[in-house]
Amino acid sequence: MTCHEGLENYPNNPRLKELAKRLSKPQISSQQVDGGKADPLPMEIITKLQDLRDKNEANLLLKKCFELVEKYNKSALLWHFVGCAHLTKGQSIQAEAAFRKVIELDPTNFAAHTNLGNALKDLERFKEAEEMHKIARNLNPLIASPQINLGSVYEELARYEDSFECFSKAVSLDPECSLAKYNLGAANLRVKNFVEGWRLRETRWLGGASIEGCDPIKTSKPLWDGSSVDRLYVWSEQGIGDEVMFASCFDDLTEKCNQLIVACSPRLRTLFQRSFQNKIEFVDREKGLCDEDFDFQVPAQTATGLVRQNLEDFNLAAPAYLNPDPIVVENVRQSLERMSDGRPIIGLSWLSKNDRFGKKRSISLSELVSAIPKDYMLVNLQYGDVKDDLRTVQKKLKRSVATFDDIDNWKDLDLFAGLIQACDKVVSIDNSTVHFAGALDKECHVLLPISTDWRWGLQNETSSYWYNSLVLHRQLALNDWSGAITSLTSTLGKNSPSVH
Repeated sequence: MTCHEGLENYPNNPRLKELAKRLSKPQISSQQVDGGKADPLPMEIITKLQDLRDKNEANLLLKKCFELVEKYNKSALLWHFVGCAHLTKGQSIQAEAAFRKVIELDPTNFAAHTNLGNALKDLERFKEAEEMHKIARNLNPLIASPQINLGSVYEELARYEDSFECFSKAVSLDPECSLAKYNLGAANLRVKNFVEGWRLRETRWLGGASIEGCDPIKTSKPLWDGSSVDRLYVWSEQGIGDEVMFASCFDDLTEKCNQLIVACSPRLRTLFQRSFQNKIEFVDREKGLCDEDFDFQVPAQTATGLVRQNLEDFNLAAPAYLNPDPIVVENVRQSLERMSDGRPIIGLSWLSKNDRFGKKRSISLSELVSAIPKDYMLVNLQYGDVKDDLRTVQKKLKRSVATFDDIDNWKDLDLFAGLIQACDKVVSIDNSTVHFAGALDKECHVLLPISTDWRWGLQNETSSYWYNSLVLHRQLALNDWSGAITSLTSTLGKNSPSVH
């Protein structure tokens, strides 16, 4: 994660705002144009534009800049403000043009090379982004940010050894940089250096707000350190998929305390209560608890790190630790069998709505269905309105995907878990469906982009230490699903009913 990406996703994070301000600040004292003349933009105008940029007033900043551009067309500072405004608005093509203008006027401008690299990364022109961040690194070799940005580009290219080296260098240059340590933590977790990885990920909380976008709870109670205690409160900090994944540790946590209290999404509460019975008290994560109701507190990821210190620790979790309503499972299964004509049943999920990663993780339903032998029945596990996708597949491929209209795959997660359990297999991209299938110990084939989250390990890995039932199928080239699809088709074909 670059600082630019972090601020896009978590615009109110105070640490990221301050870091972004420092990294993109125009080099007022050093910018030289027109053969050594100082930048022509008057200081009072610079101050006003800087104030608009700091307030994220991108539209007003652009308006003011374009009012000035005819008179100050040779101002590298003015074009830098234009580029920053476009970058804030997500207009990477326009930002690229503006930052190239800055570099034309001031070839040694560190901030312009940094921001041009970020714009090119947003445009998925990773080799060009790499070159810009290398130039920025050479211009300012003693600060951490070029190493962070370069490491983030290498992650997009699945060059994980190179990204590890960059993040390590960033930490050595600035041992107090929480973003550098956060990224290095993920790099360590990817290669299963769990103790060091979890330790470094704790820097997400330095400064009072998580890099991942959520605030810590307000409490005077101490942070749990893994020792035996009376009443332990575990609070959620991330999305539904993470809540399900971290739930694999709940049984281990109950052995560390007399009473375990877990904050979870209201959508998960019924499913969690049935699955863990009376061992755990579940509360609404939006409401939380009063301090008098617990003795120690810990965020879910931190709790996981305390009980998952090596690969062997992951074997402590039960293969299936979620229990959907058996009546729902039976009823759905009977309905599916009536429609299947004896064919095995595969549930499908193909979209991610994640703001940051959704595009690269998602695949078209038509491409996915084309990879699945016709002697399988298909079931819709995708959340959201996907009627157009279903109609396209029906028209183009003459394949139908059964949908249970009385189950909302987003809101009714207890019923959704029952729907997954009623299928024979699941095929999904990297979204919460994968975590439900894994927690149910349901065979699940996961389609992964070339660059993945740390939890899916390295490019050559085809299984997951989080869930026994997952099979990983990976892209072999950027934005090209053919390698993953070939792997999926081959695996399903071997188990196809027509083969036997």
